[in-house]
Amino acid sequence: MDIAIEKGQIHSNPVLVRPPTGRLKKKVQQKILTLPSMGQVERLFKELENNNAIGGRGIEAADLCRFLTCSGARIGGVPLTLWQHMDWDRKQMRLPGQKTQSSNRLIPLFPALEKLLKKIIERRKSAARFTPDKKAYLEPTDRILRLSECQKSINSA
Repeated sequence: MDIAIEKGQIHSNPVLVRPPTGRLKKKVQQKILTLPSMGQVERLFKELENNNAIGGRGIEAADLCRFLTCSGARIGGVPLTLWQHMDWDRKQMRLPGQKTQSSNRLIPLFPALEKLLKKIIERRKSAARFTPDKKAYLEPTDRILRLSECQKSINSA
């Protein structure tokens, strides 16, 4: 740096000069999160369900939001989550990771999450394939949730 100063390339050595605050780097301030109450969240879910979207997309968007809330899943992992990831006997669900194999997680089926998944199953049975004995059948490779984003629905709610 001294050579650059002698040749007139720079005015002064930036490493030696301290800013008035005494810090070279800006201090990182943590943001204060203001989370909505459960009542506000439920009101949003109801608005999503009742927005009269074409093809029941409002209900699907509300279910996606509920799934994210109950499971802690990341939005990018939702399209990867299939019915074969459910272990109803152990009351567990495997959430596949989207970046690495180590990002796969096992989560317990909390009562709210289990209730939501069973509601989705019942709704899908009306549009499901049927076995020869006339029982509704969901493929294990079917996605649990049909939507992979719901921002437009949230904005319109």
